[in-house]
Order: sequence, then structure tokens, then C-alpha cells
Amino acid sequence: MYDLAAAAEFTRTVGFPGLIFIIWYLFWRGEKQKWELQLEQQCQLRSIQKEKEDADRMEHMHKWDSLVENHEKQLEQLIKSHDAQMSQLVEHFNSQLERQHELSDRQAEAIELTTQYLHKLIEKIDNFVKKE
Repeated sequence: MYDLAAAAEFTRTVGFPGLIFIIWYLFWRGEKQKWELQLEQQCQLRSIQKEKEDADRMEHMHKWDSLVENHEKQLEQLIKSHDAQMSQLVEHFNSQLERQHELSDRQAEAIELTTQYLHKLIEKIDNFVKKE
């Protein structure tokens, strides 16, 4: 597996502090790779989370837009309905006003005729009284 003689020769060449340094460097490099991997995973998770939040936000905005559009349609229908009812009300008012004018005209004619007949009646009474 490992050659002990080569390890002993290597230790003599670099010395004990060199061996400690090499072991530390190899350990640090492994840890650095782990940190970089963790950092990359965190970045990916944040990216996924941000995409999900953006998608949720867009979905919420689409729902809000749909609600606003629905309310606008309802308001438009209400206005159309109100306009139709208002025009019917105005037509009914105008027809009632015309009817009222007709009744007023008839009443005025009836009063005029009654007044004429009363004047004739008064004249006939006066003529009858004068003859007696």
C-alpha cells in the first residue's frame, strides 16, 4: 500500500515542519473545496428560492390583474345597466309629462266650455228675469 521507506525519506527531505505544512495544506484544500461546494449549493438554493418567489409574485400579479379586469367588466356592465334603466326612467318621465300636458289641456278646454255655458246660462236667466 504505502511505502514506509519512501515516507521516511520524504519526511527527512521536507522535515517535520514541512510535513505538518503539507498535511495542513491538503486538509485546508479539502475544506476549501467543501466550503466552495456549500457556497455553490447555497447560491443555487437562493437562486431557486428567488425564482420561486418571482413565480409566486407573477402569479399573484396575474391574479390581481384578473381581479381588476373582472371588477372593470362588472363596473362596465353596471354602468350599461344603469344607463339603460336611466333611459327607461327618462322615457317614462317624458311620457308622464306628455300625459300631464294632455290632461291639463283637456281640463282647460273643459273649464273654458263650462265657463261659456255658464255665461250663456246667466244671460238666459237675466233675459228671463227681465221679461217677467
